[in-house]
Order: sequence, then C-alpha cells, then structure tokens
Amino acid sequence: MNYTGCSSIDSVIGEEPVTVLVYGEAATGKTALLLHIARRLSLNGFRSIFISTEGSMYMARVASVAQDYENVVFTEVYSLDEQIAYSLMALILKSMDFKALFIDSINSLYRLEAYSEYSVEKLGLNASLMRKWAEECRGVVFASAQVRAIDEGDVAASGMKVLEYWFDVILQLTKSNGERALKVMKPRDFREKRVLFEISSQGVTWIEPC
Repeated sequence: MNYTGCSSIDSVIGEEPVTVLVYGEAATGKTALLLHIARRLSLNGFRSIFISTEGSMYMARVASVAQDYENVVFTEVYSLDEQIAYSLMALILKSMDFKALFIDSINSLYRLEAYSEYSVEKLGLNASLMRKWAEECRGVVFASAQVRAIDEGDVAASGMKVLEYWFDVILQLTKSNGERALKVMKPRDFREKRVLFEISSQGVTWIEPC
C-alpha cells in the first residue's frame, strides 16, 4: 500500500493490519506527516478517522485543500477518558469500512495526566484498543507522540515502554539546521533507515530517492 509516497518507508509499514507510531520534538512535522497520509488515502477513495488531542490548529492546513480530505472524519478530544471513548467508538463503527485511524497525538493527554491515578493504564488501554481496531478492521493506525528529553540530549516518546509494546513500526522525526529527517527505529531489520523530507503547503515532499 502506498501510504506516504516514499516506497522505502511504505515497505517498512508493510501490509495491514499494522500500527505505526511517529514521534519527535515540536515542529519536526508529526502532524503534517499524518495529514499528508490521510490526504493521500482520501484522494484514493479510502475513508479514515482523524482524532486530534491537541486542539484544532491542524484545520487551517486542512481547510486550504478541504476537497482533498472529503473521506476523512475529523474530531477533537480533551481527556484520556474521552480518547478511550473515541477508540471504542471506532471499533463500534468498524462496519463503515474505514481504512485508517489517526491520532495526533496519542500521549499528549497522558503527559498532562501523567501523575494521575491509572494514567499509564489508560495510555496502555488506548493503545491496545487501536491495535484491536487495526486487527478487526484489517486497517492501519497512525499515531504521533510527543517526547521528553533523556540522556545526552536525545529524546524519547513519553510512555514509550507502553507504546513500543503495541506499535509494530516506530518512526522518529528530527529537524536540525533546517533539515528534516525520518528515521526508522522499529522494526530492527530496518533500523537506522533514514529519509530527508520537506514540508510545504502541498504537504510532505521527500527529498532523497525513495
């Protein structure tokens, strides 16, 4: 399946059912990449659900080419419990033949509630529901994740131990000196595969041959 327009990355994603996690620091292009994939699916006639946990800022980009997203259902959620409810709703709506489920981002609300009771369990439950959706609907889940700093200036997705268990493919986005890159972190067979890209009003453009 041609999800991203970059054949080497699409070969890593593989066939459905599959769950894909994209993480990186702010402004590395996580939302743009998810919208790029949703747009490509929509233009090819595939339906998807796009859940935002970070407000409606993304809609400005969508509105500029609204006709390209006619097969995408957009919604926003504002708590971990509401996030879980929407994942359950997606399972209930599996008969509506959605190809993909997007969540941007899966751990932003977890970060806000990280010290609340059962926050880790809720993050795990939501990830497991997404996995179940992918399997039962023979579809693909694309989720972005916010990060926290770790040793030696590196970063990791908040709740990564939980997320790594449930996601088949993990991609890291970076931005350095104006250069954006996507690097494969999982599966191990493709680890360190790296592709450069740019973001414009037209979405994501891959720079290196894909």
